[in-house]
Amino acid sequence: MRIEKTKKSDGEDQAIRTDGTFIALTLRAKVVDTSSRGEIEVVQVTVSDPQGAERNAAPVTRSITVQPVDPGNLLDVNKDGRVSIGDLAIAAAHYDKNVDSPDWSAAKAADVNYDGKIDITDLAQVARKLWNE
Repeated sequence: MRIEKTKKSDGEDQAIRTDGTFIALTLRAKVVDTSSRGEIEVVQVTVSDPQGAERNAAPVTRSITVQPVDPGNLLDVNKDGRVSIGDLAIAAAHYDKNVDSPDWSAAKAADVNYDGKIDITDLAQVARKLWNE
């Protein structure tokens, strides 16, 4: 798979000056029965300064693990073993947050469809499960 991404700076104060996260990817795997491991490698990154001078960034490799998931567990936002009004309350409390929100590490549990945002779709999925049990 090949992914190409272009990102521009939003001004001098937003320039990339040090190592850090430049892009975050969320990949969805096919349904699996057993865990498996793999690697994702970034092989070519070219950056440029405002004068157009280009340079290549060092390649980066990250290990990933794909694990089987029970779809019902995705809706258990607070991971207490059941889908309840508490899960819906947590999702509602994080409504309208996304991967750019400062507290995303806490909020992302409510992103039950893994689209990088907490919206009405996430709340509806939790509510539907809650009222159908």
